Amino acid sequence: MNPRTNENLKLENDALFLDLSKFLESTINGLETCTSFSEDDLCITQNVYFNAAVMVKTENDQLFIEFFKDSKPNDSVGNDQDKRVTMLYMNIVDDQLYFEYVRSIKKISEIMNMDTIYFNSYYESNKSIELSIDQNSNSKYQYREIDIEKGKRIYVSNNRDFSVEYYNQEMSKLFRLYLDQDREILVNTIEYHMPLSNLVYIDSLGQDNLIFLEWDLKEVNGWDQIDTSMAGTLIKDGQQVLGDYVLHVIKNGSNEAYISAMITEEEFTTNLLDLSAFGLFFDAISMEQLLEDSTYLEENYIDILEDFGFIGDLDEQYEFLETMIPFMLDSENSEEIFTILEQED
Repeated sequence: MNPRTNENLKLENDALFLDLSKFLESTINGLETCTSFSEDDLCITQNVYFNAAVMVKTENDQLFIEFFKDSKPNDSVGNDQDKRVTMLYMNIVDDQLYFEYVRSIKKISEIMNMDTIYFNSYYESNKSIELSIDQNSNSKYQYREIDIEKGKRIYVSNNRDFSVEYYNQEMSKLFRLYLDQDREILVNTIEYHMPLSNLVYIDSLGQDNLIFLEWDLKEVNGWDQIDTSMAGTLIKDGQQVLGDYVLHVIKNGSNEAYISAMITEEEFTTNLLDLSAFGLFFDAISMEQLLEDSTYLEENYIDILEDFGFIGDLDEQYEFLETMIPFMLDSENSEEIFTILEQED
């Protein structure tokens, strides 16, 4: 197990908690404006921008919140309707925070007809899920899952084009594919992570077959220093090397420096990858390894997605994704509450 990449997964997992804390803060601020508030009763608050209603219920360690927000029409941006419903369930399971968070956003304007449902679940130090489904077109969705115990992360997006991203901690590699509607590959990306390496490879198959490479200079031998007085120049034996490449120096105390290049497929050779063509030496990733890895996700993404529950036509996943949402929003109840909010004006 690699502690560094595991910590990155944990940080990504915990980022969901920040979204939750913002919602809880806004809910508390809303409750403070109520003239009277009792549990399991509707609290209505309003300002010049929106009317809102909040209902809160607690049971042992469990917390339930329903939040309804009806934004007022804004002629300056052409908004005719902006209605949002949020439902939250929070609990403590085995001394770990757990929550499920469902949101519905409906916006109608001169340029937009949005009807999207979002779902987030978070289990502290373990796992998180983010999901969005376009209710106007059930084939459009985004799904992201982090599983810290398995050391894996998956991201899938189906919106005109299709993309899939897979990080495997044991392999210390992140794979990413962008595909068109016919499932032809447009962009193929590999990011190698420590302790294997810190190398980035992006093959833009749909854009003139250009290849982007980025090397971590800590893993490149043969250079002497970086001259930052010349907008970042790599020096070897008193002479500039890799002058046509882009040098990135991160000045935040981390002592990170990277060199990157955009090359053609014909220029992508072994002595360019290992930088021996410039009198330098990089051997963390061989050409053989890179070429083998470049086909990994293309050959395996269907099986990988099946491990996360995606089975069959990737355009027809609505029913499967809908089953992940633990509680659907009650449209009839929502309409009643929005009617109450409209009467507050």
